[in-house]
Amino acid sequence: MQEHDSPIRVLLIERLEILREAFCSLISQDHNIVIVGDSGNYDKVIQLLEESEPDILVLHLHAGDEDMLNLMMKISSLPEHPPMLFLTSDLPESATNRSALHAGVAGMIELKEPKANLHKAIRCIHDGELWINRRTTATILRELRQTKSFKAGQEDPKEMLSPRQREIVGLVAAGLSTEAIAERLFISEKTVRNHLVGIYAKLDVSNRIQLTLCASKLGIT
Repeated sequence: MQEHDSPIRVLLIERLEILREAFCSLISQDHNIVIVGDSGNYDKVIQLLEESEPDILVLHLHAGDEDMLNLMMKISSLPEHPPMLFLTSDLPESATNRSALHAGVAGMIELKEPKANLHKAIRCIHDGELWINRRTTATILRELRQTKSFKAGQEDPKEMLSPRQREIVGLVAAGLSTEAIAERLFISEKTVRNHLVGIYAKLDVSNRIQLTLCASKLGIT
């Protein structure tokens, strides 16, 4: 886990005030993490993202909360947005949680987990990694494998990637951060990020979790 020179900036979204205050208090117990804003109003989240410029967006996804799922998808569609970590009391494999994972969040924390895991997840995601338990990841991968194959005549997305891009995809899928990939390949972090921009465009994905799932589907490891 990397050491951070400045506190990790978190924007918290929770519709219930009493829980919002509790989560803010809990997250702030780690002195390397600072709450830069919080809200229970989903309609104001995009504005808050622009105003507070958080490093991580932490959201509490209540079971069946379609408004929150729509918000997550809206955020994922933005040209630039912070990675999202969501809290849940629902079963990890529930339909609501699976929808959130497909929307492109970077991590999921069950409320029954130790509080230290929340701080670890925030730091992990800030470092460019994912925080999702293996059982849930396996469920999502099974769903992807059950989807239709490429249409006849359609170019295999894997063939659109250069050897270097395929190498980077495999390292992302293995859970390496941008910094770790740069060190492994003896290139700069900027070069890695530039490659990722091209990879995202070719594979029609917008974040690391979608890229990881796509890599599994394409057999890139």
